[in-house]
Amino acid sequence: MVAADDRNMCSGPLPGQSGSGEILTYESDSMVYAMNWSTRRGRQFRLGVGSFREERANVVEIIELDEERNKLVSSPALTIQHDFPPTKLMFIPNLESSHPDLMATAGEVLRVWHVHDDADPHPGSGGKGVRLQRVLHNVDKSETCEHSLVMPEGLKNGDVIEAKSKSSEFSGPLTSFDWSEQEARRIATCSLDTTVTIWDIEAKSKSSEFSGPLTSFDWSEQEARRIATCSLDTTVTIWDIE
Repeated sequence: MVAADDRNMCSGPLPGQSGSGEILTYESDSMVYAMNWSTRRGRQFRLGVGSFREERANVVEIIELDEERNKLVSSPALTIQHDFPPTKLMFIPNLESSHPDLMATAGEVLRVWHVHDDADPHPGSGGKGVRLQRVLHNVDKSETCEHSLVMPEGLKNGDVIEAKSKSSEFSGPLTSFDWSEQEARRIATCSLDTTVTIWDIEAKSKSSEFSGPLTSFDWSEQEARRIATCSLDTTVTIWDIE
């Protein structure tokens, strides 16, 4: 990795100062594919960025604004090694910092990380750093799903998509995921192996199988148990989680 102090950025005004156009630019030493904002209050210039390298060894960096130097910097303590390029990353939607500072990344599995930095209000952090908290994948031979997905009332198809336990030792690559803003303990992933999995990161997973490879997923901001999926089988579908 290139040291943070050796990286250049284009100068520009901070928010509230005069000027327009580009504010700040950070230059990574790898192609960048995945990126997302931290939603924590007071951290408006904090981003997670994931590399895109055509090899197994990739990285995720958490970059922040150094206000004294007016530049975006990364810290080695907040840089993590990641197997394969992350397809997406998100911080827990938690504006008021009532939950631990979590970040999730998707690749061949879903990883949940606990970010500890100087502003972490939760005790027991053990110092600044990013620590792997959970590794979640679609393979589960021991139990079947407890939740099924149904079409909301008023739509033409009301059939329940039956949940199935998976017998394969491998799960398909995760194409996307989304973190529920209304129930922060829930994350849902979609995969090329035709499954959507609703994860309770404090408990166990619930999954349902679909007819085609799934490419994207989104929680409803109005209904805590409503989701939408799209698939390579040409469909966009809205579901209620029972």
